[in-house]
Amino acid sequence: MITKEKVMAILDLKNADYDTKEGLSELQRRVEQVYGRFTDDKIKKVIEGLSDTDTVEALEEIDGIIDAKRDILKNAECELKPTPWSEIEEVNREWLIPNWLPANTVTMFTGQGGAGKSWLTLQVVSEIASHAESEAWGKASYKVPKPSEYDDSTDNDPKHIVFATYEDEPAEIKRRLNALASSFDWVREEKAVIQEHLHIIDMRGVGSVWGPGAGNHIAITGELLRTGEALRKVCEDIGARLLILDPLSGAFGGNENDRTAVYDFVSSFRGWGDAAKCAMLVIGHLPKGAEGRAAGFSGSTAWEASARAMWLLGTKEDKKTYYALQHTKSNYARLQGEIPLIKDKHGWWEEAEDVEDAKDAYEEYHKELEG
Repeated sequence: MITKEKVMAILDLKNADYDTKEGLSELQRRVEQVYGRFTDDKIKKVIEGLSDTDTVEALEEIDGIIDAKRDILKNAECELKPTPWSEIEEVNREWLIPNWLPANTVTMFTGQGGAGKSWLTLQVVSEIASHAESEAWGKASYKVPKPSEYDDSTDNDPKHIVFATYEDEPAEIKRRLNALASSFDWVREEKAVIQEHLHIIDMRGVGSVWGPGAGNHIAITGELLRTGEALRKVCEDIGARLLILDPLSGAFGGNENDRTAVYDFVSSFRGWGDAAKCAMLVIGHLPKGAEGRAAGFSGSTAWEASARAMWLLGTKEDKKTYYALQHTKSNYARLQGEIPLIKDKHGWWEEAEDVEDAKDAYEEYHKELEG
């Protein structure tokens, strides 16, 4: 029989860490493991005394302690102090992709499901990881002279990138990189460097990085979960300059229509990104019927307001249809012109010479699919 005393021993309360978020999360995990034995019907049938009142009361008491300690930590974190001007460092803005992808903050990349965002992301991050300037995806921002008055991007070395995928298994991403290498000289030449700097993490079945937490209702604003803590640690340990979350619906376990929950999520990663020197590119879907809008993610408009930059991949109309990547929001630079694109039947992208070239390629692409 599991008694109150046994529960106390299992949770090792004397050595429990009540003073940090990490300690409270670990204690919460232990409580949930023990409490699970009382709610598992299969175990109830074979273990005597699982409905023991003292034991349940002990678990509820510990839950109350954890909640109270969390409130104390949150209140301590809410102490606001102004930063003296003399302590504010004078630095210019750094970019991972000049004018498009600011360093150390959150950028959101949206488009309809199946539009090809993951393929385009892989091509772009492969260039960041290797610092190659390809002919196939010309990274149009490089064609624009750097605005030196606010651009401090002096690091031209390859950069470590963490690709956290909730949809495609690592083997699929490897297959796609191999396909790119077989089609583009720049990928083939930089493949070893890309593989060294691009780190794939399979998030399928792991859980969200942010949400209300186990046992809490979705109406609760949410917090960084154990998965999020572990993911941030991976980025910090390898010195990643960019974290990809693909897609948002897997990473964010809160209510996407709750403005406060959205602001808290994005704000937390912006603060962490600034401290860890790691940017974040979040991939998400447009609301149904929103193709071509400059606006972004399904759910609250707070996604647009809180991100520092946004991209939109989809089709545009100018007498004829064509594919384009649009720069729909930028807090740190002027909005860049759209990049007309050509989609290969295998999924990858090339930059078109101009819009007319993209229109012709769109027609050919769909004729080939239909044929």
